[in-house]
Amino acid sequence: MNKLLKKLIAVLLLMCLVSANLSTLGFYGITYALSESEIANQNSKTQDSNVEFNAYFEGGVHEKTEKMDSTAKLYLDIKVNGTGYLEKGVISFQNTNFEIDKSISDSNIQSVDIKNNKILLNKISGGSNVKIEVPVNILKADEVPVDNFSKETKTVFTATYINNNAKEKNVSKEIINKLSWDAIVDETILTDVKAELTKYITFKSTEKSVVVLQAKINSAIKDNKLPIKETQLDIQVPEINNIKPTTVNVVASQTKATNGETTGLNFGKDNYSYDAETGKLTIDVKNSSNKMYWVKNVSDEYLATFIFESNEVYNYLIENEVNADLKINGNITVYSNQEKAIKIQEVNAKLNATEAKGDLVDYFINADSSIAKGQIYANYNAKNKKETTYNISYSAMVNSVDLTDSLKFEQKFDQFATEEDSQSATTVAGNNYAYNKTIKVAKNVFEKILGEEGYIDIFDSENNKIGIINKESTLENEVYVLDISEANNNKMTMVTSKPISEGQLTIDLEKAIKENIDYTKQQVQKFKKLVVQLNNTVKEISLTEPKTVIDVEISKPDLTTVVENENVEIRAILDTSDINNALYNNTALKIKLPPYISRFKLNSYDILMSNGLKIKSVKPVNENGQAVVYVELEGEQTEYTIDAKYKGTIIVLNTNITVKPLTPNSESKLTMEYSNSNTIAKNAKGTVETNINFTAPQGIVTANGVSDYAKGKEDIFVISDEKATGTISAYSEKTTATINQKIVNNYSNKIKNIVILGKLPVKGNKTIDTNQDLSSTFSTTLNGNVTLNEIDSSLYTVYYSTNANATKDLNSQENGWSTEPTNNAQAYLIVLNNYELEAGKSLEVTYKVEIPANLTYNNTTSQMYKVYYTNSSSIGELSESKESPIVKLTTGEGPSLSIELKPTVETIREGQIVKMKAVIKNTGSLVATDAKARIPLPEYTKFINYISGTAFEVDDAKTKNINIGTIEPGKSKEISYYIKTSKVSDLSIVEGGENVPTYPKTITNKLYVSVSGVEGEVPSNECVMNLQEGKISLNMVGDVGENYVIKNGTNIRYHINLTNISKKGDLQNTVVTIPLAKGFKYKSAVIKESWSAKEETTEGISYDQNSNTVTANLGTLSISKLIELNVEVEKFEGNISIIATAKADGVEECFSNISEYEAEIVKLTISDLTSTPRYVKENEEITYKFTITNGGKTTANNIVIEDVLPEGLKLKKTIYKYAGKEQTVNSNDGQKVKISILVLKSGETAEITLIAKANLLSDKEDKTVTNKISVTANGFDKIETNSVTNTIEYDEDAHKPGQPSDPSNPTNPTDPSKPNRKTYKITGTAWIDSNKNGMRDEDEEFLPNINVYLFYKNTSQIVKDTDTNTEKITKTNDKGKYEFTNLLSGEYFVIFDYGNGKYSLTEYRKPGVNEDVNSDAIDFNITLNGIKTIVGLSDGIKISDSNVRDIDIGVYVAEKFDLKLDKYITKITRTTPTSGTEVFSYNNEKNTKIEVLKQNLGKSSVVIEYKIVVTNEGGVAGYAKKLVDYLPKGVVFNTELNKDWYLAKDGNVYNTSLENTLIKPGESKEVTLVLLKQITSDSIGILNNNAEIYESYNEQGLSDIDSVAGNKKEDEDDMSKADIVLGIVTGAKIAGYTVLALSVVAIIVFGIIEIKKRVLTKK
Repeated sequence: MNKLLKKLIAVLLLMCLVSANLSTLGFYGITYALSESEIANQNSKTQDSNVEFNAYFEGGVHEKTEKMDSTAKLYLDIKVNGTGYLEKGVISFQNTNFEIDKSISDSNIQSVDIKNNKILLNKISGGSNVKIEVPVNILKADEVPVDNFSKETKTVFTATYINNNAKEKNVSKEIINKLSWDAIVDETILTDVKAELTKYITFKSTEKSVVVLQAKINSAIKDNKLPIKETQLDIQVPEINNIKPTTVNVVASQTKATNGETTGLNFGKDNYSYDAETGKLTIDVKNSSNKMYWVKNVSDEYLATFIFESNEVYNYLIENEVNADLKINGNITVYSNQEKAIKIQEVNAKLNATEAKGDLVDYFINADSSIAKGQIYANYNAKNKKETTYNISYSAMVNSVDLTDSLKFEQKFDQFATEEDSQSATTVAGNNYAYNKTIKVAKNVFEKILGEEGYIDIFDSENNKIGIINKESTLENEVYVLDISEANNNKMTMVTSKPISEGQLTIDLEKAIKENIDYTKQQVQKFKKLVVQLNNTVKEISLTEPKTVIDVEISKPDLTTVVENENVEIRAILDTSDINNALYNNTALKIKLPPYISRFKLNSYDILMSNGLKIKSVKPVNENGQAVVYVELEGEQTEYTIDAKYKGTIIVLNTNITVKPLTPNSESKLTMEYSNSNTIAKNAKGTVETNINFTAPQGIVTANGVSDYAKGKEDIFVISDEKATGTISAYSEKTTATINQKIVNNYSNKIKNIVILGKLPVKGNKTIDTNQDLSSTFSTTLNGNVTLNEIDSSLYTVYYSTNANATKDLNSQENGWSTEPTNNAQAYLIVLNNYELEAGKSLEVTYKVEIPANLTYNNTTSQMYKVYYTNSSSIGELSESKESPIVKLTTGEGPSLSIELKPTVETIREGQIVKMKAVIKNTGSLVATDAKARIPLPEYTKFINYISGTAFEVDDAKTKNINIGTIEPGKSKEISYYIKTSKVSDLSIVEGGENVPTYPKTITNKLYVSVSGVEGEVPSNECVMNLQEGKISLNMVGDVGENYVIKNGTNIRYHINLTNISKKGDLQNTVVTIPLAKGFKYKSAVIKESWSAKEETTEGISYDQNSNTVTANLGTLSISKLIELNVEVEKFEGNISIIATAKADGVEECFSNISEYEAEIVKLTISDLTSTPRYVKENEEITYKFTITNGGKTTANNIVIEDVLPEGLKLKKTIYKYAGKEQTVNSNDGQKVKISILVLKSGETAEITLIAKANLLSDKEDKTVTNKISVTANGFDKIETNSVTNTIEYDEDAHKPGQPSDPSNPTNPTDPSKPNRKTYKITGTAWIDSNKNGMRDEDEEFLPNINVYLFYKNTSQIVKDTDTNTEKITKTNDKGKYEFTNLLSGEYFVIFDYGNGKYSLTEYRKPGVNEDVNSDAIDFNITLNGIKTIVGLSDGIKISDSNVRDIDIGVYVAEKFDLKLDKYITKITRTTPTSGTEVFSYNNEKNTKIEVLKQNLGKSSVVIEYKIVVTNEGGVAGYAKKLVDYLPKGVVFNTELNKDWYLAKDGNVYNTSLENTLIKPGESKEVTLVLLKQITSDSIGILNNNAEIYESYNEQGLSDIDSVAGNKKEDEDDMSKADIVLGIVTGAKIAGYTVLALSVVAIIVFGIIEIKKRVLTKK
């Protein structure tokens, strides 16, 4: 049973597969030829019952006949039932005999592709029944299908249907229609037949007498009104003396009117017949192809040869003239919907002749119409001379085989001829200046005329046979080819075998004018033509003078008026790709830009494919307000670029171009005048041009500017959204500036209700509406009125407000608007009364402000305005606004100082020396120069000066001045000074006799800093200290100056002096404590009575190692004592400070001055190690260089430099220079380097140079060597330089006998089986120049996997490997590297297929960038692999005796503008009588469903909140100026819920809230739309809502890369939809849910029982 079941299933599967294949075959393999009833009974059903489609002719029929000269009408019906909708609709017409008329128009059509017979539809809503009328005309062309007059055509409809459940379904339908074109074959269709006598020949032999007449017969349909299917000519042949021709031969020159053939090759004896008895000749030609030929102004042409072999006729004509009749009748059958034969009205041609006419065989010459003399001239100076080729065709018409034994082509010497026909031979004294190169005969022509066994013998002028063409000859593309160039022949005779058939034999000949001719250049200039002759036939070929052909291009023809257009390349192309063109000699160019250009900057210039030229000078100038560039070239070209991929020399100017801001959208010209000093050039001087398009912002343009704000400064006038800044000099006199503001209407419609709100340049002002601080730090004063120029003052009112942030609300008292101007006004408002600004017109606002005098640095003020208006557009009246750019005036950033003053101790007592410190920091952006500090003497103090090694010295000055010098931005400098506190009791006696002072006393310190160029002084903080009573005065002095930087090992001796100032007798138990700072090591200490005392003691001295503290117990201090302390500096970096304290019985702790030093370790900086050259051949040298600089403040000792050279290198010598000395050191073993520098003082630099030699390689592979060098010094840890890598290249010469050899490689590594030749490499790198600086930086990415091609420069042929014959095409690796190897000496160029759609090229060979990291390619149009594309092209690369490296290409991601719109459902609020109000929130849904009970229909509603998100997916910032929402039918728009939306007269709503919001790359901006919908029985189904970007803009003037704003194309990313299914919850549905739940439960219970029964129980 199982087997039977399997067999049955297999049979069923097989039947299904066969059926499927047969159905496929039926669909694709069977034509759609239908019967009349099948055509008539087609239905309109698609895959969904809600969508129907039909296509038919007027009257609802599918078969129609129309007049050929009329326009037929095809109708398309699209019906969408229900509440869904149709999108992505496409209708195409296939296999047509018509073309769509351009007049087609319908609101349901999105676009029409007439060429491909395709119509794209707009969205079609549910409930629509659309009818589209498609006008069509008969398809007319030179070639059309044979069924063109009556044809079944297929109309194919495809679309996507979204049903009322928001489900998508693809639908399609095919309709067959048959359209016939009635050709109206009536008396207006006439034949055009004529004949004329072309030959009259008589001759007599011993055997017979012969008379030959020939007539040329032409036939066609007059005016070619209809194509011809068959031509049948019935000809009554001419009779002479009532005698009929013995034989008649007919050949066809062409039958293009009937069957499209341009030669008579396929016309033969089967096409004509002659009845000698009746004298009737019949010619019959049919069109047997599947095409009709409908070529205008052509006819069939036949040559009918009538041969009379009759003595009677011969004798008759001796006495009589030829006077015969040729009568032509017949029919010409034409194509139409019904074929019809057009009868030829009898033509009676008179064949009259009084004398012989023509020859039995006709010989013709066809040749090139002209030969350019360019290469002939070039050969006079060229090293690589080339010949000039030209082509000639010799033809012989065989009219009678019987009367022709052979054909003889007798070529004569070609002759140079002047205008006066004075001839000069191309062969002089046996020296040929021209010669025959190649003879060609088409095989089918050869065999027809001469037969398979035929031949053509070729003889020279001496009758020597130099070749033969027969069936054994070389056959190329079905053409016999014979190369006779070796014969050096300029005159030959070709003799054929006997012809076997009438017809034309054509022989093609290639000739050449040799490289060297003995005529002078002046003689050649007089030659105007080349005369060629065959038999008695002469043909003149024009000799043309070369003309100067030059072109100018601009890489960015669309220039924005808003911002500077950067890296615009202007190219001059000197075209030498054709010998008709002149070569160039000392050429001058004058490139003139349009007057709309306001600023022109030349970044760089270069020349590619120079071909003997070089740039002498490039000078940009301004002439009469126009930017002009003069380019002067020097040198002389001697070679053409005939076969090159490029046209010729290219001059590249890299520029930045700024267009005047108010330039309108317009087209202009960039012109280039040229002057070519080549004396033979036909047009040595001339002008060429290229188009430039200026792209201005759409909509309202708000320009803002200021003039006269500072002497010698350019006016500012901008429309860019970026701030524009003008600089005024600090501390300058007051100035009156003029504010200029202009509003331009670039809409195509007018605007009205115009209000202009302006913010004057005053302190504290803010942006309009957004209230962002404009950072104005000073105010200007309004000087006069705000005026609206060239507008009648009655049409507007100006208001003024002293509120800097007033709004446009005239009714707000807070704004304080008044029509009276005041000089303290801070804002203005202009209201235009009943004024409309027409399209293209402008408004200009001006006012003057007074800029105050003596403004300091870091002051700014800004102004702006905003215009509010009603846009009277085609979609309705929309309230819109536009902000102006912000224009700022600034004094510029200057030095700005902050000063912190503080003491170095906390407790201060009488007699104490205090060190004061001040840190002065430059917080500005400019250098502070010549900074000086002024310090007034504080009360109760004296200034005191530190004298190192001895003591302090009192300074009686009342003010102390300290020079600070220069302070860089962001940097600080520290100054210090000493003060000594006085004994207050001493001061009291002097001041008032009071000797019992009170404590504490207040000491106030403050200093002031001045800076050059800045008026006034900057004060420090006020440093207040409390002075306490003091009884012991201490001062501490070291023998090392405080400005000296100490280091490890420095010894310092301190003297600490103590003086009893208590005036109350001896002080007992005096103890001094000295904590040593970290970095100080205690060595010794002694106590002395005075500085000069010789006795000293260590008694009382103690040192605590743990706390690093020295204690001196002095016992009784009567007057003074001295402590001498010795310390040593340990390895430490930073500030080291110590202070001594003293105590005694009854005496509070007293303090010494602080002693501070700066300790520093050795600081050596090592520069980058460099190595040159990067690529070195064997036995050549590499030079390594680096420097060592002592950047610290201490001296560096015993610096040691070490290096071990990598394998493959041998040291030659080391050179090091420092302190004005130079020394050279040689290595002992050739690998290791070790040199020492004993002393390197602070600030000194040592330069180290190592010179190494590259060893021989063991094989032909290049070897990379990497090196780095180490440096050590006393107190300085070992560091290493960067690593550098060089490549040792194989050099064949280094391995030849007699060259220095490597003992490890004694043999020549070359392969003796191959020719001894040197080969080379070309290498380079592709990278992404992300910062567009024209240089490959270390952190930039490489560009892998791009195709790189190598071409020969002279031929533009792709290079093939000399060994493998493979083409030189490679890809860059993951490091962006590519390499071409095994190259011979020669000239090449590289092409990079870098993907110009994604990337743009960085600047070509940017000045100042090293060759190993710059870019060496320019954009170039080329046909590559059969596809026209833009690639990167290098300059010519010449290999002579070394590899060529670093032919690099740098790219950056192309600037693209791409805004995308997405529409989402975020919230729906449903209100029903049953459940009340419910809110449903969504997370960015594209479609959802809302249901109500059936009984609630008509009583329910929904409020839908949509979120519309605009995202910038491109690389250019821009604006979504206007959004549109295409409101679906039945929704309610409420303006209170949608403040930013406006309902237009087209029924859609528009939003302009983002028009002034810049959307940066990667950013998104959102708007919200709320709509209401009543749920009724009519609205059940799908609610489809679409939104689109209606207007977009960017300052670069770029178009969106993948969409067009406002075109309603649903497949573009700037349009998005959101669908809501409105449905009914029915009782059946509820019941269904209940039944489903119960069923699930039942299945689960049943499963449990079965498992228990069948599984668990069995177990």
